[in-house]
Amino acid sequence: MTANLTLDLLGPAIPDSIVVDGLQDAKWTAPFSWIAAAHPELGVVVVDGGSAVRPGADHFSFVHKGIPSLYIHTPPPACP
Repeated sequence: MTANLTLDLLGPAIPDSIVVDGLQDAKWTAPFSWIAAAHPELGVVVVDGGSAVRPGADHFSFVHKGIPSLYIHTPPPACP
């Protein structure tokens, strides 16, 4: 299987979460909830960020061609 992974804005997880966009755009062989479950000592929560289909994004050309794509990033800090 060919797929595209875009890792962007990976820094300190706020609040200990990793956002994954594109989970619902394609059928994956395993759910991504196993990532956090396999390493509970990390205290990381995997958040479904919705669709990876965003024109202008680095990964959009892959999505447009039908290549499964995940955009993995940390959430933005909360606005004051």
